[in-house]
Amino acid sequence: VVVGIILEIYSAFVFGAVILGLIISLVVCNWIFSSVLTNRSFYTIVILMFLATLVYHFVFWFYTGAVAFFQNKDLLAGLFGRSLGANLIYAEAMNVAFVTILCLILTMTNKIQRTNFL
Repeated sequence: VVVGIILEIYSAFVFGAVILGLIISLVVCNWIFSSVLTNRSFYTIVILMFLATLVYHFVFWFYTGAVAFFQNKDLLAGLFGRSLGANLIYAEAMNVAFVTILCLILTMTNKIQRTNFL
């Protein structure tokens, strides 16, 4: 969320879109992690990252579209005037790759250091 505040200050998007997307995706993923997913495996982390990115992009797209709708009075230009598909696929692929690399690094350091908290 701290990085979201910095992104919010320097982004050219509608004010509040980044923070709103981050907070809603954080709340949704926290609820799903605490009530639906029970184990803490690699697949759980990948599913949560995929879901967080999906929720963030949807909230960001909907919020910026709604603001554009209320400014331009045109629903099609407000909601469907932005490309969502290509950016979403790219973001999902990059997040899965990042989580995979991070989990591999944590697993290797866990075996080396013999920590029990991870």
